[in-house]
Amino acid sequence: MYARVWPEAREMVHRYAPDAELVWTGADDHHYWRETAARWGIDDLVTIEQDNAIHEDVIPQFAECKEPWCAFGYPIGTALCYTGGGCRKLSLEAQQRVTVPKLLYPDLARGITDIGACPDCAALCWRHMDSRIMAALQRAGYTVHEHKPDIRHLRMET
Repeated sequence: MYARVWPEAREMVHRYAPDAELVWTGADDHHYWRETAARWGIDDLVTIEQDNAIHEDVIPQFAECKEPWCAFGYPIGTALCYTGGGCRKLSLEAQQRVTVPKLLYPDLARGITDIGACPDCAALCWRHMDSRIMAALQRAGYTVHEHKPDIRHLRMET
């Protein structure tokens, strides 16, 4: 998923995930959501965002891991993020339990008010989508399985 090309990140994807689909998401603030929703519930879903440099262990670990939600950490500020879409695998099972309608309408689907909803975008813009997906996965009883070693977040290095 990319709205801007980070050459080093693109090179790492070509090297370590040569069969990856490169998906442009820069048309507007909701384009990333539409592209994610179009792929939701079809197969296991791996996302690697535009400014993350993966390493040779990422795809093999994701392929071998039986956990429904797993991720490699990447730095954001002084913390490591595992719950965003930067380098995440969601199993088909998790996607089938946390369906697009449940992500769109959590009040109707589960009777629980979603957290972090942006009144302007209903949490489906690129800024809020990760927290919406994380909250829905947690409501469904999932916790993220953390993989190592962490990946590099190129935006945080500049």
